[in-house]
Amino acid sequence: MRIGIVTPFAPEIFTASLQPKDLCAAALPSVQSLIHSFLKNGHFVRVFTYTAINKTYKTPNLEVYSTTAGLNDFKMQMLGIAPLFRLRSLVAKNSSDLDILHAQWSYETAIAAMSQSHRIPVFHTIRDWAPFIYDFMPEGRDKKYWFIRKLMAKKVLSSHDIHTIANSKYTHDLIQKYYGYDAPIIPNSVKDDYILKTERKAPEGCNILCVTTNFDKRKNVGMLIEAFAEFRKQKPEAQLTVITKYSDEPTVEAWSAAGLLQNVRILVHIDHLQLMNYYDQASFFVTPSREETFGNTVIESLSRQVPVIGGWTSGAISWVLGNGRYGYLCDVDSRESLLQAMLHVCDHPDEARQKTLEGYEHVKEDFSEQAIYTKHIELYQKYVRR
Repeated sequence: MRIGIVTPFAPEIFTASLQPKDLCAAALPSVQSLIHSFLKNGHFVRVFTYTAINKTYKTPNLEVYSTTAGLNDFKMQMLGIAPLFRLRSLVAKNSSDLDILHAQWSYETAIAAMSQSHRIPVFHTIRDWAPFIYDFMPEGRDKKYWFIRKLMAKKVLSSHDIHTIANSKYTHDLIQKYYGYDAPIIPNSVKDDYILKTERKAPEGCNILCVTTNFDKRKNVGMLIEAFAEFRKQKPEAQLTVITKYSDEPTVEAWSAAGLLQNVRILVHIDHLQLMNYYDQASFFVTPSREETFGNTVIESLSRQVPVIGGWTSGAISWVLGNGRYGYLCDVDSRESLLQAMLHVCDHPDEARQKTLEGYEHVKEDFSEQAIYTKHIELYQKYVRR
């Protein structure tokens, strides 16, 4: 099958030293895994993206077409006009030989892909819920940006020209509630390379890990920082590592001034493959996020046999954790609830290990590259015009 993927990418994909099989390494892990699975199973993939440069990369089974996004023009970026129109033109000129188009996210990528729905089947995977994110944004630039994203998502999710895929039961239920239709659920996957092949030996000490995108109110890392300060009163040897994609010096300085960062290290933009080392060093993993449409860090943790703590009402987190079967659930808006969950995991290692091993088998069976690949191909085949 000849598959087109319309997705945000990073300019590092054009580094000359990258091999074709590594070319997707700059994408979001779930998208990287999906593209990798298509290539591994013998399909042709053409990626359409926008970056800071115009560039085309071609190999026999993988091509990447990029256009500039107009990132230096704030007004154009804010409205989504520059990336949308340029991406739509790029897709229109280079998709005539494809069997399907699949956009990642519900914004300019999906609208650009929709322009070809008169010729080929077009899909999109919803990977976040814009109205929820918008509500968490403070007034100003980010609020305006997410207002535009809300409008884009509404256009896409209301359209009959595109087939929507939910990445969890949580997003499925939101689509059904607000748009009235039953979207198929195809979860995110974890790369095969991430899944531990042998039994894990738990590390010495008490090492807690959190991996997050940023420190905004939705990600709720501040609550974990506060809970950990209390945790250390009972477990003074404990260490907390927080890995974030984006730095936020004012927030970190505020935590430091409040005396909350003793035995805490904050690392910025660790390469995704290197994250495995941090998972392997962790006694358990905590995701304090108030809302996630999936939670890739959860399945990454379980794939490395690391116990997980997440929120009961944090979007898809409880669904991914089997409502507590594969990990621990608490009220992430409560410092005391987070504290008690961390103490329980630390004090009940055998129970935590049993849950985690069940979660590990769950990930291998239901979230592996091959399992998610099969679900995609089966869905595509229902719509491919023969």
